[in-house]
Amino acid sequence: MTFDAGSLRERITIQYPVDTPNSSGGAIRKWVTLPGCESVPAAIVYPPPSKKGDEVFSQQQKRASIFTSITIRYRPSTNIDASMRALFGTRIFEFRTPIPDDKYKQFINIQAEELQGQGTLHNNASTAIMSIIEFAAGAEVVVHL
Repeated sequence: MTFDAGSLRERITIQYPVDTPNSSGGAIRKWVTLPGCESVPAAIVYPPPSKKGDEVFSQQQKRASIFTSITIRYRPSTNIDASMRALFGTRIFEFRTPIPDDKYKQFINIQAEELQGQGTLHNNASTAIMSIIEFAAGAEVVVHL
């Protein structure tokens, strides 16, 4: 893999998930920044646009899907895996396939998916819907929009 280190112009934060059990037997997922990965130089490259729309069916909803390639320097002391994600400003990229450069050990190419449709309006609508469902189930709930 040939790559110019000067192309790593963006700064990303790499995070990993920590699931904490809650009182009802489920888990609460919290994202924690990987030590030493607060400001990682990276190159984010989008493929050429396809002639068809890319959509993913997730959480009983269709949403736009944008796949990208993120390249970072090889980090021998850090195990980058598919459970992690990257933050770039307000954008979130879920890792799909990290591919290390095994021959030269200089770079890691991470195939990632940029999350779409999770803005403030979407979160408020989800909260309102959950509140209505809880109200219908007999719980007293105050809806804040």
